[in-house]
Amino acid sequence: MILYALITMVEIGVQRNGRAVTYALARLLCQLFALLYYNAFDDELALEMAETKVLRVLYTINSSPQYILARSLSPVSVVLHTQEEDSKASQPVIYASVSLKLCLETICRSSPELIQDSTRDFSLYVLDPLESNSAPAPVNIANAHGDATGLTSSAQPRGVAVGLGLMSWALAAEDDAIPVTGTLVKQSMGQKALEVIFALREVC
Repeated sequence: MILYALITMVEIGVQRNGRAVTYALARLLCQLFALLYYNAFDDELALEMAETKVLRVLYTINSSPQYILARSLSPVSVVLHTQEEDSKASQPVIYASVSLKLCLETICRSSPELIQDSTRDFSLYVLDPLESNSAPAPVNIANAHGDATGLTSSAQPRGVAVGLGLMSWALAAEDDAIPVTGTLVKQSMGQKALEVIFALREVC
């Protein structure tokens, strides 16, 4: 609104003096000012959305149900997403994205045996919490003893497992442009960390 009023005042003042060239130049300067103003505003918003958090990567290997935790050595850059209200939680759920390659480097630092043998490779799956609305209802499947297996809806992590190809491909990529999404969680000391959940499946 202020910029529009400024342009209008310049137009009226210059038109009365009959200076067509000066009018065109003044209008161009006002448009340039508006462009610089809004670009600076967008950059400020982008900086507000980018934060640094400790990275927690939970991952399973092959068919093992046991999660392994890998932590980053220092806070990493993450991009926050919109908050989601959760009726079961006292505070809104906050999601954030981080580099896939950074997650894999954190995993390999904690479990170096995964990359010691160059003949081994793993398919990557990340649990995307933003896809929670796409997840089908959990299904309990009876085993050979007639016992139902599977997690209840309350115990099952929210999200859908998204395939990301082979781990070797992601580690060999020249850039780290592929993002993965996780959830901000509160640690025991009160600090918040970004938690991303992976599943690694060895390929033949």
